[in-house]
Amino acid sequence: LHGNDAQIDLLTRERFSAATVGLKEINKAYRLESRKLLAQVFCDEPKVEEASDALSLFVSHLKQTHYDRIVNLSFSTFSSYLTEALCSANTTVTGYSRYSDGFMNIPDEVSSYFFAQVGIGLSNRVHVTDLFAQTAEVELVQSDFCNSEKHERKKQIVVHIGASTAHKRISTAKWQVLLASLKTKYSGKIFLVGSKEESEIGDAVCSQMRSEKVVNLVGKTSLEYVMHLLSDSELLVGADSAPIHMAALTNTPVLNLSFESVNFWETGPKSSGSQIFRIKTENDLTVELFLAGIDSILYGEPSSPQAILVESSTAAVVAPKNHESSFGWELNVAIYMGGELPYVSDTIVKQAFLRLYEANQLALEQISYLIKDPKNKIALSSLEQCDLIFSSIEKLSPEVGVLVRWIRTEKLRIPPGNYSEVMLRFENVHSALERMLKAYPLENWYQLKNGVLNDKNILDEA
Repeated sequence: LHGNDAQIDLLTRERFSAATVGLKEINKAYRLESRKLLAQVFCDEPKVEEASDALSLFVSHLKQTHYDRIVNLSFSTFSSYLTEALCSANTTVTGYSRYSDGFMNIPDEVSSYFFAQVGIGLSNRVHVTDLFAQTAEVELVQSDFCNSEKHERKKQIVVHIGASTAHKRISTAKWQVLLASLKTKYSGKIFLVGSKEESEIGDAVCSQMRSEKVVNLVGKTSLEYVMHLLSDSELLVGADSAPIHMAALTNTPVLNLSFESVNFWETGPKSSGSQIFRIKTENDLTVELFLAGIDSILYGEPSSPQAILVESSTAAVVAPKNHESSFGWELNVAIYMGGELPYVSDTIVKQAFLRLYEANQLALEQISYLIKDPKNKIALSSLEQCDLIFSSIEKLSPEVGVLVRWIRTEKLRIPPGNYSEVMLRFENVHSALERMLKAYPLENWYQLKNGVLNDKNILDEA
């Protein structure tokens, strides 16, 4: 949408509706009471018809607006159905939707990348904020994150003691040690924030503090209040969770305590001057390291060699020189962003590439049979076996799994059509994979496979 006369409505679940407060660009903010609807279905006496009627009424009311464009930033199964239901004949959609026959519709390249490569344990290094912006086809600039007006920050730090999931959280005992040291060294106030569900953690953390400098606001604030608190504060400390993203909108620097199980590239801080401490366990986070990180951000002291730096809201994070490289990420760059295919040195990765090539050649052969004879049951069964082989390769070599997820998603994106059209599209996708794989010296690897690799071929063993 372009121009000052554009009308933008925002639809969120009731859980996130507080985030719409104060958005001047929004014409109307609608709230989907999904919890109420689901409560009617998942109970001892389900009221499926009542829930369905209520949802249909809600959708029909919104559909009367005849939206020119729908941008789905939820990337969820339910939202894909909802998006399709809200579409009119001329609606343009980006983000997940559904075809008229109910099958998944992934209409744009960014959503395709999100579906295939973003999530726990995957190799993505693009921040979700940037992915959302690309889905909406906007280019973010610094002023999109916070206004240019500068105001004096108060001598105070906000500490978010919780996180959305348990594996992201610092323990209560560890927080007590860290905050006791911070309280002694820092002259300003320290505000603890968190959700109502984290109130007990907040009480436990503060049980031994007994200091006017430490203010426990866990479970006692609204999102709007936390936003104002961050705007006035000179630092936010916490794990990967909502306050980090809120801090980006107030340009409040963040000391992000991030476990290795979390992909900081996707969900880390965007505020200028922030730092990320990536730790295996909380034992790696010493008091000295913790305080040094705060001094580095607040007073310009040298940053720790292991700190990952955020220069600005629109710039990529700067990882230390010794930070591990990622073959999977380099493969993503080559496939989706026009980069060069990465060099392969790992023996197991080479084996996976060879097996992927063999399985893909088999798939192409079966597709050619099915194009000639749609009733060829042997070819159809063999093609299904190829998909199983692809899945086993993904499990055994997560790096090569980038290619497996790419082709799986591209096949999913094939729209409904007649048999010949669909089979030709399948053939084109597998041919594209063949071209990528042939960019590597496969013949040389086959010779190696018949020699050294056969001594320990884990793919054969599997």
